[in-house]
Amino acid sequence: MQNKRYEILAGLPAYGPMYKSIPNSGKNIYSEGFVVRFFKDDGTDWVANFTGKEGMDRQPEIIELPKKRFLLIIVQGCVYILDPNFETPIDKVSVDLDAIYFASKDRTILQDYLSNFKVIEADGIIWETESISNDGFDEIKVEDNIVSGKAYNEMGSSAFEFSNNIDSKELTRKT
Repeated sequence: MQNKRYEILAGLPAYGPMYKSIPNSGKNIYSEGFVVRFFKDDGTDWVANFTGKEGMDRQPEIIELPKKRFLLIIVQGCVYILDPNFETPIDKVSVDLDAIYFASKDRTILQDYLSNFKVIEADGIIWETESISNDGFDEIKVEDNIVSGKAYNEMGSSAFEFSNNIDSKELTRKT
């Protein structure tokens, strides 16, 4: 049986050690954000208070990466990659997140609302595709190592089909 790795809290704890503000920007350190208790392998725990970009209203969530110890913490347009054993994120991806997909080789793909995709490799390395669109996507499919769908330009008036091979990082546009 797998041990519990986190618990989403209703608010900041009134007692115990001080929570960690993530990101640690120094401002709004006492404002309540997305509050999570993490459990380390050694039986101890710690609490994080996550904030993201203002104006982003996507519901906060936590996604466990397939076959990895890492968690994705999604808060207001920011995606933090975190191992519960460490009290700071491994990485932060700023993205206007529209959707999340899982691809071959234990990769996670983050779809930006408007322009491109960010790929999180199984080892935690992050890279992004070249800009594909400037006005969003539709009909996205992820099959093995290919991301495909429709991309829009010029306020939705012009659409084209695309495919992006995430192994070779090759983008193909079809008009």
